[in-house]
Amino acid sequence: MSGFSVFRAFTRLLLAGGAVVALASCGVGHDKPATNSAELVAPPPGMAVAGPKGLSEGVYYDAELRDAMTKLDGMKVQLDGLQGDLQASTQAMQRVAAMRDELDSLDARFKALQARMGGQDGSGASATASVTESTTVPMTLESATMPSALNVVGLDTQAPVPVSASTPIQAGPQDLVGRMPESVGAKAANAPVTAGMKPVVDEKAKTPVNTAPAKAAPAAPVKGGVSGVRIGTHENSVRIVLDVAGDAAFSSELDSANHILTIELPKAKWAAVKAQAISANPVVASYSAQDAGTGSVVAFALKKDSKVLTSSALKSVDSKPARIVIDLAK
Repeated sequence: MSGFSVFRAFTRLLLAGGAVVALASCGVGHDKPATNSAELVAPPPGMAVAGPKGLSEGVYYDAELRDAMTKLDGMKVQLDGLQGDLQASTQAMQRVAAMRDELDSLDARFKALQARMGGQDGSGASATASVTESTTVPMTLESATMPSALNVVGLDTQAPVPVSASTPIQAGPQDLVGRMPESVGAKAANAPVTAGMKPVVDEKAKTPVNTAPAKAAPAAPVKGGVSGVRIGTHENSVRIVLDVAGDAAFSSELDSANHILTIELPKAKWAAVKAQAISANPVVASYSAQDAGTGSVVAFALKKDSKVLTSSALKSVDSKPARIVIDLAK
């Protein structure tokens, strides 16, 4: 055999081996199919979860939810009702408290007015009582001799009759007629007392009577007086004007705690309306006036806190009366 034949046989052998290797590799790829990731996690066909058969998951809880919501709605309605009742009671209590405060304020104002006006009336009343109180002065026999002091029939020229302790005093009817002359009474009061002479004491006068000394009578009232009251409202103040015919001297005092403005006029009587309610004014509620001695005093009840901005007395011009002007803050 030649060398060329050997080479040809060897080449055929190599080709056959390559073909076998290629066929083998192709067979392995067909025997093992490609894997799918979705099929690896999927459950087996016998254990697959069945889908819903026309049923809703909320069917089992709808009744309970509806009951709970109904109860919550009822509780909400009850809470709203309780809240409304509480608010109504709170408003009522606030109104009651406001009325109580207003009544206390009015009571304090009236007490202050009574104390101020009652004190001035009390002094005059006590003076009147002391003047009109009846006093009893016992008459005693202080003279050693018994002149005919009780005889008013012209017996003053007779000689005095000595009186002793054992001699009773007898007086006839003629000795008790008429009134003792002042000159005779003075002589009897100034006569000395002789030893052994006992004064005649009235039994009713044993109990001493305390008599208060009469006070001096008040001075005569001054002519003129307050003839009018005017109250006006301005932008930032309320003005009180008193028309005074005569002396317009005055003094004012504001009681902030009791909301009372007091004006004293020592030389002016009150000739205007003595009391009046003022509903339309934002500051002044009413006023009440009263005479005090030779003058008068007037009290203005205020509706709220205020202060005196200005106060002055304007003199009379031509035929116009004098004026007292007081401005109060709104």
